[in-house]
Amino acid sequence: MAYSGTEGGDSRKIRWFLFWGAFLSGVVLLGTMQTLSLMLTEKKVGATAISCVMLAAIPYSWKFLLSPFVKNVIVRRAERMRIIKGLAIISQLIVLAGLLSIGFCAEFCSVAPLYATVALTVTAISVHDIVRAYVKLKACDKQDLGVVTSIENIGFRLGMLVAGAGLLYIADAIGWRLAYIAISVPLLPALLSTVSLSRLETLRVGDEVKNEKFSLVHYVKACINFFRTKGIFLLALVMMSFKFADSCINGLKGMFLHSIGIGKLLFANISQVAGVFTMIIGGSFAGFLLTKIGSKKCAMFTFAFQCLASAIFIFLSSNKVSVATLTLLINVSTFIFGFSNVVFRTFIAEQSDGDVNIDSMLLSVGSAFRIFSCSIGGFIIDH
Repeated sequence: MAYSGTEGGDSRKIRWFLFWGAFLSGVVLLGTMQTLSLMLTEKKVGATAISCVMLAAIPYSWKFLLSPFVKNVIVRRAERMRIIKGLAIISQLIVLAGLLSIGFCAEFCSVAPLYATVALTVTAISVHDIVRAYVKLKACDKQDLGVVTSIENIGFRLGMLVAGAGLLYIADAIGWRLAYIAISVPLLPALLSTVSLSRLETLRVGDEVKNEKFSLVHYVKACINFFRTKGIFLLALVMMSFKFADSCINGLKGMFLHSIGIGKLLFANISQVAGVFTMIIGGSFAGFLLTKIGSKKCAMFTFAFQCLASAIFIFLSSNKVSVATLTLLINVSTFIFGFSNVVFRTFIAEQSDGDVNIDSMLLSVGSAFRIFSCSIGGFIIDH
């Protein structure tokens, strides 16, 4: 049986591990993509070179390719918590070294070493995300998934805040190299939270058959069977309903606000500072509601809320409003997207039936919908 996420000190340790793991993921996401792109632009690195560096982040969206191998390492060992802890610590140390190295590479604008560093860092955090997902799916009861996903959402958003607005503020004061060193310091609690899992060595976190052979062929067959059982078209429709408005609006929000005269500092304050806390509140509310009414009803609320978010941006595109009104409306939509994100990830965790491979695959499909949504939105704008 899976461990119940509602019991005592073990529960707290697991939740701290999930929180700091998500925090680490948020730091890497912005620290190796959006903020890094801005840093390289400021240092007058060419757009082509910046695009090449951004390509190094591909492993973050392709975690489903890494998942079978990571799961294989875990389930083939008798003492799985020891393997989980080892994989997590190694990944965290690589991420820590990677962020420190990015700061030094930035000092000299060395694109080739920077590409290699970003690729290694993103691969390490992808492995860590898979390990974290395995722990969540196998160590928490189904009724607790909404709460623990909300906890992960808080950690992830705070990590984004540190590597987004926080990194920009620090870099403006003391420079990029020292800024990357500074944002690496809060990652140490992630190591401590992993070390604390050492007392859980006897915990059974999976019910997989020990002698079962986990291969790529097995993985592909499992995915095909999953879609056949769940109904691929219905599942695709539900996932698109979760992601389309959310991704399209978030992906194009910066462009839209710039078009109506909002400067980058005001955008940072509205979207990256106030927006992060609004998303945390929205995600926490979703976690509470999921435990009370379940994911199906929360999904229905999500789709209705996204209609409201879309209506807000239709209104903003047609009417000139004050900064205060703009901030209020933007953060209402941000609250909705924070709520939607936690409901979506809980829905995916429930649909995966405890299989980290299916969980990674569905999240990757969600990423594909996000990219597709942004592309459609950009096409509509251009035409």
